[in-house]
Amino acid sequence: NGANLTVISSDNGAESRPEARLLIGKGEQDDVTPSDGTMLITGQAEVSLSGHNAFVAIGLEHQANGELTVNDGASLKLSNTLTRNGANDWGSSTIEVGKSYDEATPAGNGIFNVAGTGTEVILDGQKYTALRIGDDGSTGKASITDGAMIKMSNAFGTIGDDDWSGAQIRVGRGEGASGDLLVDGSGTSINYTAIGTELIIADNRDFQGAVDGNVVISGGAEIVRESVFDDESTNSLGAYTWTLLGRNNGGDDGDSTANLTVTGAGSKMIVSGATNWVNVATTDDAHGTFSILNGARAEFNYVDQNTTHQWAGETILALGAGDTVNASANLLVSGANSELMASGEYTAMM
Repeated sequence: NGANLTVISSDNGAESRPEARLLIGKGEQDDVTPSDGTMLITGQAEVSLSGHNAFVAIGLEHQANGELTVNDGASLKLSNTLTRNGANDWGSSTIEVGKSYDEATPAGNGIFNVAGTGTEVILDGQKYTALRIGDDGSTGKASITDGAMIKMSNAFGTIGDDDWSGAQIRVGRGEGASGDLLVDGSGTSINYTAIGTELIIADNRDFQGAVDGNVVISGGAEIVRESVFDDESTNSLGAYTWTLLGRNNGGDDGDSTANLTVTGAGSKMIVSGATNWVNVATTDDAHGTFSILNGARAEFNYVDQNTTHQWAGETILALGAGDTVNASANLLVSGANSELMASGEYTAMM
């Protein structure tokens, strides 16, 4: 109880891209049987990873099975200090629950459990932070329960010439992928603050074959997202939030099926930014359902941050698109005291 494990990767040269990695269940090409791995962080123990990139993979490649549990007041912390040795250098903190590096490599399967009051997972990245569940054709399941917390943030200011920086949760991506995220219980929360914040469910862009993604917020739990603008930021999208249910290239890519459910009194999803976009099945072969049930609440709030970005002030909920093929978009608000709220200089549902 109370033990600590710290992994630090140091910059040792102009071309160095040091990474601190924790791999739980990693398969190899010649494995006759899948490689399985489990890890338990408990009893107020702390595991910290710090490097140019900090990376946790649970079930990595070749049908490996991985499971990571953080509970009983323990903590897992990922951070990085960006040393800008070149234009392409950047820092990230990422947890992958099921992962493959490319389409030609069979994916792994991951389970990530975070449970109990005082238990926390912290991701702090210089360019971006990400929690990805069921990525690149894998199967991933994550449950955040019983008062546990996940906190994600990225640094502000000038960070490079790329269009995107921020914090992202992605659930289900790539051919055959399946991702599930459960956030349940009073006091349980996922909170992320960054220049841009994204929640992407069932993403099949650039892949072939079907993908499923499901997110449930229940039992008084919450997901809170805030995008914050910095005058020195080079992020061309400004302080935006993006909530996407189902994305596909169309054609023969296969269907993407996404479900986002906020249910039960006290359960809520609160999203704030200078620009807020909610896209539900706006491409061919995409299917999305956004449900707010049984006294739950979802809010998309415009926050004036003195940004001159061309889309600043918009809060838009797009249900499908007029020219899509084999697509379905559904919005369900049901039950006493269930609420969907949106604010902006320009607010629209279409």
